[in-house]
Amino acid sequence: MIWRCAFVLLAAFATVSCKQTPRSDEAAPIPGHAPESQSDEIRKEDGAMDPDTVETSAGGKPVEPHALPMAIRSKVDGATMVLVPGGAFIYGINHAERVRIMKTLSNASLPIFELEFARVTRHLASYYIDRTEVTNHQYGRFIRAAGHRAPAFWRDGRLNSPEQPVVGVGWSDARAYAEWAGKRLPSEEEWEKAARGTDGRIWPWGDVPAAEKYNGRGQGNLRAVNVGSYPEGASPCGALDMAGNVYEMTTGSWGTTGWAMRGGCFLNAAAYTRTMFRWSPADTSRGASWLGFRCVMDTSTAVSPAQSAVHVHCREEDRLAEHLVVEQLQEAGRHDQVSSDCSIGVRTRRNAFTLASTANSSHSGRRRPGGADQKQLDAP
Repeated sequence: MIWRCAFVLLAAFATVSCKQTPRSDEAAPIPGHAPESQSDEIRKEDGAMDPDTVETSAGGKPVEPHALPMAIRSKVDGATMVLVPGGAFIYGINHAERVRIMKTLSNASLPIFELEFARVTRHLASYYIDRTEVTNHQYGRFIRAAGHRAPAFWRDGRLNSPEQPVVGVGWSDARAYAEWAGKRLPSEEEWEKAARGTDGRIWPWGDVPAAEKYNGRGQGNLRAVNVGSYPEGASPCGALDMAGNVYEMTTGSWGTTGWAMRGGCFLNAAAYTRTMFRWSPADTSRGASWLGFRCVMDTSTAVSPAQSAVHVHCREEDRLAEHLVVEQLQEAGRHDQVSSDCSIGVRTRRNAFTLASTANSSHSGRRRPGGADQKQLDAP
C-alpha cells in the first residue's frame, strides 16, 4: 500500500514538472479574443505579396499588403489610382531576347534599343499609380488652384479636350503638379513594374503585339486620344495607356542633363511601345505634343489623414460620370468611400447622404475625339 501511494505522488510530481511555464516575454492572450487559427487563410489578389509579409513604407509605418485597397481616389486631383503590390519583378531585357523580338517584329535593331536596361530582378514596396495619364481637366484644376503657367498646347483644339492627356508640359511642370496633388513622378522601376507586372511581359497586355490595344501608329489617330480609350490594353495592375497615346515622364536620368520617358506614343509601332523601352525628348522644359505624365503615391501617403484618399469600387463604363460627381463633392469638402456600381457614399462630420451617378452608354468602350484628319506631328 505504501509503495502504491509513493508511486502516485511521484507520477503527480512528474506531471506538474512537465507542464510548460509561460515565459515572461510571451504576450498574454487578450481577454475576450480567441487566438487566430493557424489554418485561417488570407485571400490574396493576383500578383500580391505574401500576406504574411509586412513592408515598411517611406514614412516608416508598417503596411500590410493584404490590407491595402486595390484602388483609391486621390483627394486633391480626383484621379483613380491602382495598387502595384510590393515584391519582386523582372526589370529590363537581355540582348538575346531583344534581338529575338526585333526579328519577330521585322524591325531593325537600332542603337537606341541598346540603351534599355539589362535584365535584372528588382524589389519594390507597394505603391499606387494613376490609372490614366493626367488629363487636361485635372491639370486645369491645378492651374486654377496654384496659378501655374498653362501648357504650350493649352489652346490647341486638337489637343485640349478635357479627357485628353495634358501635353506641352515639362518635368518642372509635372513635378509641380505632383507636389500639389500629394504625389510624385514615378521612377523608371516603378513605371515599368506598373506596366509589365511580375511576369516580365513585353507589352502591358502580354507578349504578343496587338495594334488594336493601344493608340499607336497602327490606329491612324496621329494624336493623343481620350485617356482610357483602349481598356483592352490594360496592364496587370489595371493601369491604362501604358503603351502608346503619349510618352510618360519618369525620374530616371538620361545622360547628364536629360530625363527618361517611357511607353511610346501615338506615332509609334510595337518596338517603341514595349514596357522596357526608354527614350528622352529634346525639350525637357516644355515637352511636346506626344509627351505627358502620370503620378505615383506611397502607401503611407494614401492612408494619411492629410491625403484622405478614398477607396474605389466602380464599373469602368460609369467611370467618367462618377468622376464628375466625386469632383463636385470633393470641391464641397465632402469625400469618403465610393461603393460599388458608382453609388457614392458621402459622409461629412455632421451628416451623411448618398448620390448615385448614372451610367452613360457613350462612356463605355473606346472614346476617341472627333475632328478632321491631322497631319503627323514630329516625335522621337
